[in-house]
Amino acid sequence: MQSDSSDPAENWLSALRDAGSVELGPVGYAAVRTRGYAAFAALSADRALLQRHRSDVEAMCRSGNAPARLYAALLLRTLDPDQGERALRALLQARESLELWPGGCARLPVATLGEAAAWLLGSRP
Repeated sequence: MQSDSSDPAENWLSALRDAGSVELGPVGYAAVRTRGYAAFAALSADRALLQRHRSDVEAMCRSGNAPARLYAALLLRTLDPDQGERALRALLQARESLELWPGGCARLPVATLGEAAAWLLGSRP
């Protein structure tokens, strides 16, 4: 989707495409809000904006790096729980390395995108 430069979603989507890990809340002792988490939180909070960029999120879910694909699946789950669950299930066999931080001081004991998807679907490793 093309949009003008005043659309904040463009910057947020770019932050998710460039993410090196997935943070679902502020992390560390100082409760740092990473660029990826800030973008994810902003998009999750504005469903109308997220809906306007749904095709971008769907494309990121198919072809982004591991963190981008997981963020995209979670954003899709915000818009449509069934589609989001299908997107997470599609990641279960993915073996790319991934760090997942739920927020706080400890990352989750997952090492791959597939393990992270399983954790988010309720199948804890």
